[in-house]
Amino acid sequence: MRRNEGQSLIEVLIGLAIGALIIGAASIAIAFVLRAGSTTQTLTTATELSQDLMSKVKSFALSNWNGVYNLQHGSTSTYFLVSSSSGFMAVPGEEGIIDGEIQNGLVGRWGFDEGTGTVTYDESGDGHNGTFVNGPVWQATSTCKESYCLGFNGSSTYVVNNNGGFLPSGGSARTIAFWGYPLPSGSYPIVIAYGCSSEGYGCSDSGQGKYVAVEVGASWGFRVDAETCGIVGPSVPAPQQAWHFFTVVFNGDNTVTFYIDGMNKSTVTAPCTINTVNGNGFSIGAGRWGYYSGLLDDVRVYNRALSANEIDQLYNSSVFRRYFYVDNACRSISSTSTSPLASSTTCSAGYYSDPSTQKVTAVTEWDAAGKTSNFSLSDFVTRWTNFVFDQSDWSGGLNPNGVFGVPSNQFASSVNVTATGTPFGAIQIQNLSQQ
Repeated sequence: MRRNEGQSLIEVLIGLAIGALIIGAASIAIAFVLRAGSTTQTLTTATELSQDLMSKVKSFALSNWNGVYNLQHGSTSTYFLVSSSSGFMAVPGEEGIIDGEIQNGLVGRWGFDEGTGTVTYDESGDGHNGTFVNGPVWQATSTCKESYCLGFNGSSTYVVNNNGGFLPSGGSARTIAFWGYPLPSGSYPIVIAYGCSSEGYGCSDSGQGKYVAVEVGASWGFRVDAETCGIVGPSVPAPQQAWHFFTVVFNGDNTVTFYIDGMNKSTVTAPCTINTVNGNGFSIGAGRWGYYSGLLDDVRVYNRALSANEIDQLYNSSVFRRYFYVDNACRSISSTSTSPLASSTTCSAGYYSDPSTQKVTAVTEWDAAGKTSNFSLSDFVTRWTNFVFDQSDWSGGLNPNGVFGVPSNQFASSVNVTATGTPFGAIQIQNLSQQ
């Protein structure tokens, strides 16, 4: 006869407790692995971004040595590169960059990454730069979405470019996207407008089917105002006083779709056509009726309709800041020095600055868990060319000091040139004694 055996209550409770501990430990381990994986992926991305920037700076130095050599030196003078049809240009600031970038169809991108000056550069590579009107205010990176951003006062400030012929025209598909921090003020909340012969407040090409504006504001909501389709938009109000990602997609089929933070808010039927030609411009922060109030960052225009997945990708991408800075390459004047090559903003005693070599440091930063992390990469870049100068006149005095950008046949000075015959002489190399 078998005896039925069961577990006592205390045994059951102990078993449950042990199971909970095992599950909890497993959950902690999984969370740790996920965090470690995320951190590793972020560091990998930052490493790749720094390597890419270093490669571009080397290409820039190869084609335009003075463009690197003449930059302000030191870690407090940061730059990023903007590309155009003529090559790279070094711009003061810190480039805001995302890991889910979408370049296909991008015809204009104004990241407001300069942090200084009165021009914002088109980071799409097409050179459609914007000029400040009435002083939009640069904002610190800590208050922005991606690197620096711009503040607009709602009454007079905007950015303008009077040649918007590159923008999509007619009833073709296009996408306008931007990060906005709207404030509940301003007469009319124009974010981006284009199509007039002279953009900015007062644009009035009425009846010509040229004007399209995207607007965000407390009283007006999130909408499109165009001469060919009137005012259209979702029924939801525009969120205020926080960063949000706004996207308008002109689908090319007489419909317009509105997204906020990657979510489809509405698709409306609206034949919004526009007849952009060279000479028609665009403005950011102002239009025919008024001005935008608040902050803007990373304004984009695509010549196609982005998909819902692409918009979600842009919204959910991780944000990085990328820049480089330059130091002098300092060479020792002593042939027996144990440190023949050093780097510094200003070379110390016993060293001289090598005009054909510079040290470049590429840095990528990101914010996580309430702190800023970074990955930096340094390398020396050296000027070389098959034909630098053709020296035939030793008298000196006519050419300026510094690194030559073009070949020359005269010294800037005859110092260290000893006349021992005509027309040639003996040259003393800088900082080395005659032997």
